[in-house]
Amino acid sequence: MGKQVLDQTEERDGPPRGLRTIASTAMPLPSIPGHALVTRRVIAEEVRRVALSSYGVVGIGGRGPATALFGQLTRSVPGVRVSTTPELDIDVYLSIALGLPVAQVAQNVADQIRYALRTSLGREPAAVRIHVERVRPPAVVRPGRGATR
Repeated sequence: MGKQVLDQTEERDGPPRGLRTIASTAMPLPSIPGHALVTRRVIAEEVRRVALSSYGVVGIGGRGPATALFGQLTRSVPGVRVSTTPELDIDVYLSIALGLPVAQVAQNVADQIRYALRTSLGREPAAVRIHVERVRPPAVVRPGRGATR
C-alpha cells in the first residue's frame, strides 16, 4: 500500500490539490564513480580508537611527555604506525591489563582492527602487528579520589 501525501502543486488540467498516492518502494541511487582519499592519520586514529575500546587494553604506547610533544610537532598518533606502501601495514604498541592472557588480548585487538578497517574503508590490511610494551594493573577507581594505578 502506498503512502498518501498532500500534493502542493496545482495542476491546470488535472484534479485540484488534494491527496494522491505515491509508491512506497524506493529506487536505489545509482553509484557514482570516483574515489575517496583517506590519510594515514585518519587510519591511525581509527586504529587507536578501536584498540583503546578493546577488552584488556589499559593504554597505548608513547605516553611520555617527549612522545606527546613529538606527536604534536609531527601530527602523528602515538602508539600507532601506519604504512600504506605497497600495502596497508599497521603496528600498534599496547599496554595490557595484568592477569589476562596476553596472546588472546592481542589477537582480539588485531581482529577488531581488521574488522573496523574492512567495514569503514573497505580495505583489508595486509598485516596488523601488536607489540605489547607493558603488562600493568588496570586503573582502579576509588570513591572521591579518581583513578589510581
